[in-house]
Amino acid sequence: MSEQTLCDLAADRWLSIETTIGTEGSMGGTILMDEEYHDVCRVTLEQSVSPPFILSVEIYGAFMHVIFAADRASAMQKYRAVRDALSDFVDHYEDSVDFEHWCDEFVHRF
Repeated sequence: MSEQTLCDLAADRWLSIETTIGTEGSMGGTILMDEEYHDVCRVTLEQSVSPPFILSVEIYGAFMHVIFAADRASAMQKYRAVRDALSDFVDHYEDSVDFEHWCDEFVHRF
C-alpha cells in the first residue's frame, strides 16, 4: 500500500493495494485497480480478453460478486458506482439492515 498521511486517510478510506497492480487477478485477467475500504470490503478491476473487463467485489467473509464490462469507460463507471455503494453500506450499516436484502439489491443493480 502507498504511504498516506493521516489527513489523506481521513479524507478517503479507500486504500489502493498497489502490490497487486499488474499481477494476475482471481479471474485470470491483469489487475488494473485494487482497493480496500476500512478493512471490510474490496473491489478489484481486471482487464482480460473475454470479457474485456471484470470487477470482483467482496465484503470479507460475507459476500462476493463479479461484474463484467465491455469497455474501459463502462468498467470505470461501474467501478466508481460499486465503490460508492460499498462505502455507503459500510458507513451506514446497522444491525437492523437486512444484509441479504442489501446483497440482492446490489446484485440486481450491478
